[in-house]
Amino acid sequence: MGFFLLDLVASLAGNKQWRGAAGIMLYFGTVGAALAVAAGFIAADTVAHGEDVHDIMTRHQYLGVSVLTLATSLSLWRLLAGGMIAGAANVFFLTLSGLLCVLLMLGADLGGLMVYRYGVAVDSRAVSVPASTAHSHEHSHSH
Repeated sequence: MGFFLLDLVASLAGNKQWRGAAGIMLYFGTVGAALAVAAGFIAADTVAHGEDVHDIMTRHQYLGVSVLTLATSLSLWRLLAGGMIAGAANVFFLTLSGLLCVLLMLGADLGGLMVYRYGVAVDSRAVSVPASTAHSHEHSHSH
């Protein structure tokens, strides 16, 4: 998402160096997306989950593959364009980049839902939770 923000600001400012840096962030993000999707496919077959989680996992998977596909497409476009896309093509590129960010956030939200609400892939033996749920402590915000 940092790639998108930097590319947007660089496009508005006409700064080629920032756009180049944004491109590098896109390429690394695409590699990261490929690794995340690969890890997700492995995890989907190895972690226990119920039917309620399976539907969430399937949506999460579709979003992850969509992010990877879009990121790969944007990376290839940028590489083939020599790094600089201008005019209406850049507006379309930035629109697709914004869509990429939205898909990434939706996928991350579903991933968090699976872990924090349903405990998918959480080893309950490694988590020590006291029997009492009472929790008391004070917060001090003075400096």
